[in-house]
Amino acid sequence: MLPNNPKSQNNGAENGAGKNGSTGGKTPALFDVYNIPAEHNFITNLAEGILNEVGDDALALADYTIILPTRSNATALRESLVSLSKGKSAVLPQIYTPRDFDDEVASLKIAQDPILSEALMDLPPAIPQMQRKLLLAKEILAVPGMASSPEKAIRLGEELGRFLDFTQKHGVELKNLETLAPDEFSAQWQKTHEFLKILTERWPQILSEHGMIDPQDHKNAVTAIQAAHWKHTPPKHPVIMAGFTHVSNAEMELVDAVASSPKGRIVLPGVDLDLDDESWESIDEAHPQYGFKQMLDALAISRDDMKEWDDGASNKTAKQQSLTENAKARRKLISETMRPAATADKWLKLEKAPDPTAKKSHRKTDTKNSQMIDVRSLTGMELATCSTPQQEASIIALKMRETLETEGRTVALVTPDRSLARRVGARLKHWGINVQDSVERALADTKTGIWMRLTAAMAADELSPITLLSTLKHPFATLGKEREETLENVDRLEDYLLHGPRPEPGLDGLKKRLKNAFNPRAEKQDLKDRPTSPRAEKRQAELNELQEWLEEIAEMSHPFLEAMQSGEKQNFAELLDKHISFAEMMAGEPGADGRSKMWTGRAGKKAMNFFTELRKYADCMPPVTGEEYVGVVSTLLRSVAVRPQPPSHSNLYILSPREARLFKADTMIVSGLNENTWPSSPPDINWLSRDMLEKLNLPSSDLHLGKAANDFTQAMASPDVLLTRAERDGDVPTVSSPFLTRLRMVLGKTGLNENLESKNQMASINEALHKPSVVKPIAPPAPKPPKEARPTQLSATAIETLLRDPYSLYARQILKLNPREALDSEPSARERGNFIHEILEKFVTQYPDEIPKDGYEKLIDIGKEVFDTRLDNPTVRAFWWPRFEYIAEWFIAEETKRREYAHTIGTEAGGRLEIETKNGKFTLTAIADRIDKLNDDRLAIIDYKTGTVPAKSAVVRGFSPQLTLEALIALAGGFKGVNAGKVGSLEYWKISGGQPPGKITPINDDINRLEQEALEGLTALMETFLDEDTPFLPTPRPRLAPRFNNFTHLSREEEWKYEQREASKQARAKAKKPATKKKTTAKPKAKKPTKTATKTQTAAAKKRAATRTRKR
Repeated sequence: MLPNNPKSQNNGAENGAGKNGSTGGKTPALFDVYNIPAEHNFITNLAEGILNEVGDDALALADYTIILPTRSNATALRESLVSLSKGKSAVLPQIYTPRDFDDEVASLKIAQDPILSEALMDLPPAIPQMQRKLLLAKEILAVPGMASSPEKAIRLGEELGRFLDFTQKHGVELKNLETLAPDEFSAQWQKTHEFLKILTERWPQILSEHGMIDPQDHKNAVTAIQAAHWKHTPPKHPVIMAGFTHVSNAEMELVDAVASSPKGRIVLPGVDLDLDDESWESIDEAHPQYGFKQMLDALAISRDDMKEWDDGASNKTAKQQSLTENAKARRKLISETMRPAATADKWLKLEKAPDPTAKKSHRKTDTKNSQMIDVRSLTGMELATCSTPQQEASIIALKMRETLETEGRTVALVTPDRSLARRVGARLKHWGINVQDSVERALADTKTGIWMRLTAAMAADELSPITLLSTLKHPFATLGKEREETLENVDRLEDYLLHGPRPEPGLDGLKKRLKNAFNPRAEKQDLKDRPTSPRAEKRQAELNELQEWLEEIAEMSHPFLEAMQSGEKQNFAELLDKHISFAEMMAGEPGADGRSKMWTGRAGKKAMNFFTELRKYADCMPPVTGEEYVGVVSTLLRSVAVRPQPPSHSNLYILSPREARLFKADTMIVSGLNENTWPSSPPDINWLSRDMLEKLNLPSSDLHLGKAANDFTQAMASPDVLLTRAERDGDVPTVSSPFLTRLRMVLGKTGLNENLESKNQMASINEALHKPSVVKPIAPPAPKPPKEARPTQLSATAIETLLRDPYSLYARQILKLNPREALDSEPSARERGNFIHEILEKFVTQYPDEIPKDGYEKLIDIGKEVFDTRLDNPTVRAFWWPRFEYIAEWFIAEETKRREYAHTIGTEAGGRLEIETKNGKFTLTAIADRIDKLNDDRLAIIDYKTGTVPAKSAVVRGFSPQLTLEALIALAGGFKGVNAGKVGSLEYWKISGGQPPGKITPINDDINRLEQEALEGLTALMETFLDEDTPFLPTPRPRLAPRFNNFTHLSREEEWKYEQREASKQARAKAKKPATKKKTTAKPKAKKPTKTATKTQTAAAKKRAATRTRKR
C-alpha cells in the first residue's frame, strides 16, 4: 500500500518543522523513496499505483503533481492513465518535466509567495539559443587565427555554448582557469585560456549589455525558485518525482524539496538492491547506479530505507510467481555483471547456483553477499552474434515480425546505431510493416531542411551538375509548373547538357552547352540521326523547349544567383531574404507559391520558426560570401532537432537507449552491442583535460559511460530480451561492447555461457530464408532476336564490335541501350579525341592544298577556338593543351611534306554501301576522318587515332576492319563528295602529343586483296547475323575482346566466366589425377652416378647431337 494516500493519511511530520526552516516538511528518516524494479514497465506501474491509490474518486487524480524526466515520458504516462482507467471519466494530474518549469509555470505555483514571486520577476530572460550562437561566432571571428570561416566559427560557438551549459548544469563557475594547468603545460594551456576568455570576460559583458542570462542558468534559477517555494510552503497535495536516473545540482534541490513535502514521493527506476554494501560504496561515475547513489546520499537515506512501489496487484498466479523468481535471478546477474572495478576480485568466488528444481533448502540466502548465479537468470534471454550488420538487421526484423503473430504483444528495438535502425525499418517493409524510428533528427535532414540547403548550395556552386540535379529532383522543385512537366524538363536537361564534363559556371554555361547541343555535328556518329530524320526533329523540339525553360529559370533566379556567385561578401540578412524568396519561387506551382509545401507539417513549422529566428538575429553575422552562407545555414540547420511523428505502429517500436529508459515492451531487442556504438563515444570536452575537470568538480567522460550502462541494464532486465551484435562492419572486424564482454565473463566463470551462446532460432530461420533450394549455374546469354529486329545498317566501327563482342552490339542496336558518361566527370580520352579530330578537320578543310607559312599559328588559333569551352578545366589546361601544342608542331611539319604528293578532298566524309546477302539487303556506313588524293589519282584514307592504333595483323586478318571497309566504300564511290577511285594507301595517324607527338602507320599489304577479302567477309558475316537462329554471344573470342566494354554487367560475364573457370579447373585436376597402379615387385634402386660418370655421359650426349646435325 502507498502510505501517502491523500484521503486518509495524517502524517505527524505535517505539523512539525521540516528542513531549511520549512513548515510541514519531513525529516530524511520519513522520506518516501520508492523503487520500481528494472524488469517492470516503469510508466505502467507508476500509473497503476496512482490509480489504485485514488480508487473511484475521479477528481482526486487532478490534485496530483507528477514530475518526469522527458516530455515523451509525460505523454506516455497520460496515455497509460487513460488506458488503465478503462473509460472512466477522470481529470488527469498535472504532469511536468524540468524543462516545463519556465516562467509561466513557476509564477503560477509561487503566486502566493511574494518574496519568491519578486525573485522570479527580477530574473533576466534567457538568451535565445540562435542569438547566443551568432554572438559567440562573432566573438570567435574577432580572435586572429581561431576560425578560418564563419561556418567554423558557428561550430566553435556551439561547442562553447555546450561547454557553458555543461559547467552551469553542474553548478561550476569558470574562475581562475589559468591556475588549472600544471607548469609543464602552461605554454600550451595559455593559448586555450586566451580563447576561453571569450567565456570568462567577454561573454558576461555581452549578456549584461543585452540584459539576459544563459539558458541553463535561467533553468537552474527557475528550478531553484520552485524548490525554494516548495521548501518554504510545502504543497499539501501529492507530488511525485519519478523516473530520474541522473539529476543536475538544481534538479537535486527539487528532489529534496519534493521528498521533504508531506505528500511528496520519489520513485526511482531499477535501483540495484542486490549489490553488496562494500561495492555500493565504491561506485564511481562509470557505474550504472552512480546517479541513484548520488540522489540517495544527498537525501541521506540508504537502500534499506527504500520501499517497493505497490502497483495494486495481488494474488499472483504460479506463472507470475515463476516470472518473479526469474526476474530476481536476472537482477542478480546484472548486478554482478556491472560490479565496480574496486571489488571485481569477488568474481573469483562466483559459482553456479544449485538447480532450482532440486529439493529446496530451508536456509535463507543473503542475496547481497551471495556469489551464486542462477540459471534462471538466462530464461528469456538470447544472444545473436551475426556476421554483418545486414544479417543483424534481418534477424531483428524477423524477431519483430514474429511478435506480431501474438495479438497485442509488443516489441521494441533499442539501439544507438541509427544505421542499423534504418536497415531494420527497410527490412520490415518487406512484409508491408512501416515502423518509424522515433529518434529526433536534425532539421537539416528533413524535407524542408534539405530543400533549403540544396537551393543555397546550387547557387553557390554555380549550378554544378550534381547540386543542380539534386535540387531540381527534390519533391518541392516545381518551378511554377506541374510536377510532371518539370520532371520532363529536368530529364532533358540531364540528357543533353549535364552528363560528361562540367559545363561552364552558371546559367551562361548551360546556355553555351545548349548552343553546342543544337549543333548537328554531334549526330554524325550515327547516320540515322540526320537533321531531317524524325529522331533529329524530336531532338530539336526538345532542345527548343529546354531553351525556353532555362530562360524562365534565369528570370526567376537572377537576384539570388547573382548575389551568391558574385564572389564578394554580401550582407547576411539580405542573402537570407533572397534565399527564402528564391526557394519559395522554385517550389511554386501554377497559381500558388511554395509556402504551402515548405512550411507545413511538424518539420515545416520547425523550419519556419528557425528561419524567422535566424532573420531576427541575422544582424549578428558579418558579411559573407555565397559559399560561406551555405556553410553557416547548413551548420545551424544541423543544430536543431525535430521530433518525429507519433509511432506509426502500435506494437512495434524503434527507440534510442535514452527513449527506452522508462519503457518496456513484451520483447526488448538490444542491438548494436559493439565498442564505440554501445556505449557511443562520449561528447568531447575539448577545452579541459580530465585532471582539470576534476579540479573544477566537473564529471568526466566516465559519466557518459555510466549513463549508457544504465540504459543497457534497464533494457537487459526485461523478461524477454534478445541481444545482438555484428562481428564485422564492412571489411573491418568489430569489438564486442564492454557490457557484453562483462556479461560473458560472469557467465563463463559460472559455466553458463553455453546457455546464452546457444544458436539463436531467428538466426536459423534467417539462414533458411536466404539459402536457395537449388544453385543453378548460369549460362552465357545467347539472345536470338527475330529477323525484323536485327539491324540492316551498321557503321564500320559497329562491324568491328560485331566481330569482337556481338552482345554489345545487341545491347546498343537492338535494346537501344547507350552508355552515358558520369555526371560532372573529368574530360575523357574520347572527348579529347573528338576535340583533336574537330581541330584537324577545320584546319585541313581551310587549307586542303597548301599549308600557309604561319600554319602553326593558324592551327593554334583553331585549337583555342575549339578548346574554349574546356580551358577552365584543370585537366584540360594542365595536360591537354600542352600536348596539343606538340601535336600542332608535328602536324604542320608532316603536312608541309605531304602536300608535295597529295591534297585533301574530304574530311569527316560520310559514306554508305549497299550489299546483297542471302538473308536480305544490308547497308554499310562509315565516316572517314580524312581522304586525300595522291598525285597518281589514287586515294589515301586516313584515320586519326589519339589512343591505341590497331595492330597491322588485326587489320590484315579482318578483326580491325575500319580502314578496309572504308576502302571498299571509296572503291564504289560511296563517300559523299568523293568520286569513286582506287585506294592506294591506308594510314593510321597516331596523334598523342607524347614522345613522339605523332606517328604514321601505313598498311602496306595488297589493298586490292584486302578490299576483296573485306567484301567477302562482310557478306558472310551479315548473312550469319541476319539469320534469326544466330545468337549474339558475349566475347566469343576472349583474346579478341574489346579493351573497354560497357555491358559486362548486363551479360553477367563475371558470373558465368567464373563457373567456366571452376569447371575447367576441376577438369584439369581430374585429368592430372594418376590412375591406380597395380602392385609390382619393388626394383632395387639404381646407384647414384659419380661426378666423373656424369661428365662422361654429358660429353657423349653432345657428341651424338653433333653427329645428327652433320647428317642433316
